[in-house]
Amino acid sequence: MALRATLRTTILTATLTTLAATLIVVLGSTYHQWRVTSTDLSAQVIKRTSQVIERRMGRLLATAQTASTLAQTFVARHEATGLDFADLAPIGNDFHAVCTALPDISYLTLGIQNTGAYCQVQRRADGRLPIQLCTPPNSQALTHRREWLKRPDGTLQLLADDPHWKYDPRLRPYYQAAVKAGRATWTETYTFVDPDRGDIVGVTYATPRYDSQHRLRCVVSVDFTLEDITRFLRSVRLGETGFGFVVEEKASGSQVIASGSEAPDVLRAALARITRQAPGAALQTAQIRVKGADYLVSWRRLAEPDAPRWVVCTLTPQKELMGRVDASLRTTLYWVGLGGILGIVGSLWLAQGIARRLRKITREMDKARQLQLEPEPGLGKGRIVEVNQLGEGLERLKASLRSFERFVPTEYVRQLMISGKEAEPGGVRTELTVFFADLTGFTTIAESHAPEEAVAILSAFLELVSQEIARAEGVVDKYNGDEVMAFFHGQDHAKRACDAALRAQAAMARLRERRANPGLTMRIGLHTGEAILGVIGSAVRYNYTVLGDTVNAGKRLEGQNKVYKTPILLSDATNQQIAGGFLTRPVDILTVVGKSQALRVFELLDTAEDATPLQRALAEQTEQALTAYQRRDFAQARALCDSLLAEFPSDGPATVLRARADAFTQSPPPPDWDGVWRATEK
Repeated sequence: MALRATLRTTILTATLTTLAATLIVVLGSTYHQWRVTSTDLSAQVIKRTSQVIERRMGRLLATAQTASTLAQTFVARHEATGLDFADLAPIGNDFHAVCTALPDISYLTLGIQNTGAYCQVQRRADGRLPIQLCTPPNSQALTHRREWLKRPDGTLQLLADDPHWKYDPRLRPYYQAAVKAGRATWTETYTFVDPDRGDIVGVTYATPRYDSQHRLRCVVSVDFTLEDITRFLRSVRLGETGFGFVVEEKASGSQVIASGSEAPDVLRAALARITRQAPGAALQTAQIRVKGADYLVSWRRLAEPDAPRWVVCTLTPQKELMGRVDASLRTTLYWVGLGGILGIVGSLWLAQGIARRLRKITREMDKARQLQLEPEPGLGKGRIVEVNQLGEGLERLKASLRSFERFVPTEYVRQLMISGKEAEPGGVRTELTVFFADLTGFTTIAESHAPEEAVAILSAFLELVSQEIARAEGVVDKYNGDEVMAFFHGQDHAKRACDAALRAQAAMARLRERRANPGLTMRIGLHTGEAILGVIGSAVRYNYTVLGDTVNAGKRLEGQNKVYKTPILLSDATNQQIAGGFLTRPVDILTVVGKSQALRVFELLDTAEDATPLQRALAEQTEQALTAYQRRDFAQARALCDSLLAEFPSDGPATVLRARADAFTQSPPPPDWDGVWRATEK
């Protein structure tokens, strides 16, 4: 039988053994090890500092792309008019909003190809954002430049009026670089033309826009001055006197374009060392000596695709990196002896605490195997890092499993965990109800609202629908833009789907009231039938989903709400399963696109318990009108629809049915007419 020991005995024995071995070798090896550690520490400090600078540079690049995308969105609104000079004032207002939202931008400019006119928003040193408009250049290459300041109340204050401004954006380096590249591009650093601050150096992200025949229409440019980058570099400190700087690789040779310190001799030596070894994506480090002092220089090229050819560099005096480590070494040697004594005393106490924590983690692991995934607050809090990591890892695992439950049914996850098997492709044919919900007119919402507001509306819609589906124990299969696909299986799946549909519409009404937006509506389609339920996918990724004609029919029913102006449509198969529990009314008999078999379609009005007398009257009158229509009594059907519309003027099904009855009264259908309407829209 193998010898076993308690955790307390094991830790005590290991502590004493380790302490004895450490005391024997510490005097001979400590100094060497700390020198190695100091080198590693220096590398880590340099690496972290480089990453800080790189993140800032990366943020500038991302800001440029974001600003360019927003600016092009605003320009696109005005392209239908041809982008003449009259369009530039409203575009200037739009650009002002972009610069206000993105404070890193120095300039945002639009130059028109066919006229040379341009508008520009410039960030002044005092934070103001004047809007500048210039007319097309005349025969003397002169433009009329006007500059306004937008007041808080939205009115404009004229700051400058120069009818003799000589400037053509089409001749500027950024414009020509964008035209030459034929796509969004970064320029090399060059001198900006600024009527107030004179010549300043910066870099531009320029994007050309073409028409449908690939003719250049305009160029949108986002500018950053090197002054802003230099100010940032001066705020980043590396030790006492270390600093960062940026090198630009040009065809004419590399040069320092921004630096956090004025040290020309050291910068020249560092630049010479960097250019001897081509910068790459990996961080490179070298030691240089300038006037008897040793420095550690590191460099790495920006890794972002389509980024400027910039190299992020750091430079640090060697003594600053090693001096503190040498002092720490002496202190550490003193505390080793005292720490050994305290270690013996504390080992028993620590062992007891660790064992108690481990027993708690073991109990939580057993609960996790049974999918009891409630968070345990104190599991990752303690004095031992490794035990904390174990507890935190278990909590992350439980959080991941809770997240996983949102994608697949809990019982499916539990089966996998209990069986110990991995998920694999496969499915079973089963009866279920599919649920499709679509946010009405989201394209219009996206065009008429700010992007943030449109996303907020869409998120609110997806959240309320998903919550009601989960509440009814349904499964959200996927989100297709502004559409939710879900399914319900198991006992009473059709009833649960109808409950979810009614509650989702009620929640949508509350959202509509909160946002004071009467046009905020959604359409829901429900269909019951057999489908393949299971796991599909590849070795890379699986999806727990449903497949088959039932799914397609449910999708088509959701689309038919547009025809009948109804909020919820369901098929006859679903209606049969909910009979007695819900109030529905017949809407039509039709064939949806892609299917030849006719479907009897119903509108879900309410639960049988909550249905009002008015809703019941609506259902009864609709059924009478549809019955008359089906037996070719179009005059009677039309009369019944007129009566119904007199009481319910905006009723969609009655409007559609009356139009058809009126048409068939004028031109009767053939003798073999079966009363089925062939839908042509999805």
